Amino acid sequence: MSNLIRSREWRETLDDLMQKTGTSISQIADYIDVPYNGSETNFYAKLPQKRRKFIGIGMALGQPATVINNWILKYSGKRRLYVKDVSEDLVWLYLIELNHRYMEENNFHPAINYYKMYEDCQNTAYITYRQLWEEVILNSIDTQDLEVRLEDAVYDETFEGLKEFIFDNMDSFKTAYTKPRKMLDSYVECILEGLTAGLANDNASDESRHIKGSKYRLNGLRGFLDDSMINYLSGDIDTHHVIDRKKGVRILSTKHIPASRKIHISMCLALGMTGDEVDQYLRLMGFAPLGSKDPVERFLAEALDSWEKEHPLQRAMKSRCIYDEPIDLDSTEMLKAAESMLQLRLDLRDRFAKQGLMFPYYTEKRKPE
Repeated sequence: MSNLIRSREWRETLDDLMQKTGTSISQIADYIDVPYNGSETNFYAKLPQKRRKFIGIGMALGQPATVINNWILKYSGKRRLYVKDVSEDLVWLYLIELNHRYMEENNFHPAINYYKMYEDCQNTAYITYRQLWEEVILNSIDTQDLEVRLEDAVYDETFEGLKEFIFDNMDSFKTAYTKPRKMLDSYVECILEGLTAGLANDNASDESRHIKGSKYRLNGLRGFLDDSMINYLSGDIDTHHVIDRKKGVRILSTKHIPASRKIHISMCLALGMTGDEVDQYLRLMGFAPLGSKDPVERFLAEALDSWEKEHPLQRAMKSRCIYDEPIDLDSTEMLKAAESMLQLRLDLRDRFAKQGLMFPYYTEKRKPE
């Protein structure tokens, strides 16, 4: 979908909601504190670039989190609001629902601006979380179940309901983003298992021979994976949300998680994921799956489908290593499968080049002069 079409669709969405709620552009601009000269404003003239802008516009129009999340996924390419991200997204989800209930009760004529309460609400969440961290140990629950619990929380302007919600679900916040991290880790382990199987095999390619001296650990994949990917994938995935590995202390915010959807796609491709697997990972991270309306992603999906048909061994090894299916592969087959997974990103780059397309998921390293 081109930016022109998406911008037109965005304006039509706003027009429809403004008519239904009786809200004007000037009221939205005032609510989110952006300039409006009486005839135009940036958020209407073109698509917003930041999640916060979509959140503010949605709150000005009294929309629930489901609508705002759909906007974020459809128009921005960024991840949806994630209930286990206690440092930011949980605060927005609480305020969005508080605002939605208030707006429906007051016929969409707000006297209270919950959007501008974000900093105060975030402070409440932060203080509550820090106070409880060492004191409360509860069972973690899945993200979807936690979202359901949030619907039943108490919504009030002093944020007592938010504090109670954090208290009751303290341990669940510790598992933020561990499912997608574990998925990535399973692909790393699969590749390393295939390379290890070929340790005594003389058929290893020149590109993978340097891995033999690394004992098949993550660091040995440098060159196939970017340095930033290696850094992201290192460490204990079970403490992903709350440990600053550099300082060795517990913190509120998450360990650095790439914000760009493109970076996450690049990481999936570098680990040999094909179309359905990339989509599964993106959904776990809160992103939209590969889109058929985007020409680059449409070609990527088609190329991944073709590549998978041409490389049946990688599918067999994934079934064996990741899903524990009883599939017999000898060391030569496992080595070939692992090497093909590592080569996927470069194969795709070549396919894009043959079509005269730029491949946005791989950046060549500059050689020192």
